[in-house]
Amino acid sequence: MALANWQDAVGRRFLSPPTDRRRRSILKSEKELQDYFAQLVGQREAVERLKRMLSNEWVPHGLMFCGPFGVGKATAARLFAAALIRTPPDRLERTAGFIHITPETSFGVDLIRDQVIPFFSLRRDGWRVAVLDGAERMTREAANALLKTLEEPPPRSLIVLVVMRPEELPSTISSRCVSVPFSRLTFEQTVDVLCGVGVVREMAEKAAILSAGSPGFALQLIDDDLLAVFADAVETLLTGRGCEKAVVTLLRKVKRRERMAEMLDGLVAAVSSREGSRCWDVLQRLQRLHRDISANLNVGLAVSAIFGGAK
Repeated sequence: MALANWQDAVGRRFLSPPTDRRRRSILKSEKELQDYFAQLVGQREAVERLKRMLSNEWVPHGLMFCGPFGVGKATAARLFAAALIRTPPDRLERTAGFIHITPETSFGVDLIRDQVIPFFSLRRDGWRVAVLDGAERMTREAANALLKTLEEPPPRSLIVLVVMRPEELPSTISSRCVSVPFSRLTFEQTVDVLCGVGVVREMAEKAAILSAGSPGFALQLIDDDLLAVFADAVETLLTGRGCEKAVVTLLRKVKRRERMAEMLDGLVAAVSSREGSRCWDVLQRLQRLHRDISANLNVGLAVSAIFGGAK
């Protein structure tokens, strides 16, 4: 989309107008921009859009990186922050103008009040970037606390929300952010990422198939020794034999509810990537199970209620 049209679409109130100081601070060289994003595999459309924001000197106050788990959203957020602040990515954590918050459970109001709001209240000449990872888990109270910062942002401030399910964010938050979609990687790209971090090729290829283009999820399966259990769950879902036992076995090997939800997302993606008459019914069941698990229902009872008749 042309810059002028993009500005009209999001509204000037969500953008940081360029100043002489900003013109000197934002990257201009295509090579500089390319160097910052070189380590991100795939996501060409998202990267090109982010590079245009930097080179055209128009950066929203709020960005929402949305897409499947493990496809590079958080990595892209960190690289964009490093480029905006103009610091090497490996030194970003030591930069006063950056915070990355990833709560283990819900995004409570205390995180916003104790970390995000004070961070943007600090006096600083350069950019301040806050990456909120898993922002769809934000409570209503946390969203209300964050809203004022999005509505009345300090100069040269940016909030990046990293989400898998943007529809779960309060509309008051999502409507004030510019959405940047991320997609699943190809099989070859996923294998390359896994081999690049030391996974042997045979295992990388198996994990790439099961993860349906999510290197992050593939690494999670490998690190947690869940490849075989996950593969068994996928096979039973596709054949319709032993679904209840296989799904319960997989979920009970995962301790936290948030991780269970990620496993169910992974099953949905793996089943969706296959062809077959059973897929639609299985996907509907998995979506129901995802809602029940997210609502803290007992794992065994939830799986039995949905897959008990699928032998």
